Amino acid sequence: MTPWRVVLWLFGALWQFTVLACLPTHVPMLDLRVCGQNEQASFGPSAPQRNSTRPWTLERRQLPTVLQSSISPFRLYSSSDASSGLGMSVICTHESAVHLERYLSLGSSTTAHQSDIAESDLFRIANIPARGCGLIAKQRLRQGDVLMAQAPILLLDFEIYSQLEERKWIQLHHEAVAALSLEARTMFWQLDAVKRVDPLTDRIRANAFALQMRSGTYLAVFPNISLLNHDCDPNATYDFSEESLTQKITISKPIQPGSEIVISYLEPHLSLEMRQSYLSSMWGFKCSCSTCQAESTGVKE
Repeated sequence: MTPWRVVLWLFGALWQFTVLACLPTHVPMLDLRVCGQNEQASFGPSAPQRNSTRPWTLERRQLPTVLQSSISPFRLYSSSDASSGLGMSVICTHESAVHLERYLSLGSSTTAHQSDIAESDLFRIANIPARGCGLIAKQRLRQGDVLMAQAPILLLDFEIYSQLEERKWIQLHHEAVAALSLEARTMFWQLDAVKRVDPLTDRIRANAFALQMRSGTYLAVFPNISLLNHDCDPNATYDFSEESLTQKITISKPIQPGSEIVISYLEPHLSLEMRQSYLSSMWGFKCSCSTCQAESTGVKE
């Protein structure tokens, strides 16, 4: 592997880790429930009525008084038609929202690029022992097969964490999830969490992808893609297209029916120690994949 490519891979891993690591952490407050299916009703208000006359609601939503400060440029915007009708919540400035609508055509082009949001003929959602929810192949998948392409249900401007007080961005998190459809909220609560702030914010932290877009850095939560578990030797890759606002999952090696579909949360050329440190601090687990076991055994010998 050429040195310059190794440097780029390492830089990408450090950038992703730095973005997600900036989210504040706290002492765990609540017990983690597997897949979180029973916590949905306890957090956030019910979904508001939607404006069916246009897919992308650029008007400011009425947020709690605490968020109405004139020094805060961030507002919650919603699209009822995006993500195949699941809806999409975006937290950003008004200028960024106009920019996103203009060249991404939210609510139209993203819908056209969607694969099935629910379980498809290619995969099923399963609760995997010691790993939480994950995706299992239903049939043999070949290298190069596209498993799915999805738009996010949540898109959050990363600047909210540096420019707003914690109580304000936590409230924005809750408002953003509440604006989703019932189906999208149900899928959101299926995501696993690392206990730190509250069950809703913890799910965003543990399942968001950091996306570098023209209008800034965003955290994005996808309906099924965020269910993919980690392996240091993955059998699938992910690639984000800003033009269509979709993330595509492509099979990178043959997968047999009944096998788990996995991606790597980190770049592949990090050392065993760095991988374990990042995975433990960011996602709360120690990787025990075959690659880590083999490397660990080699170090001990």
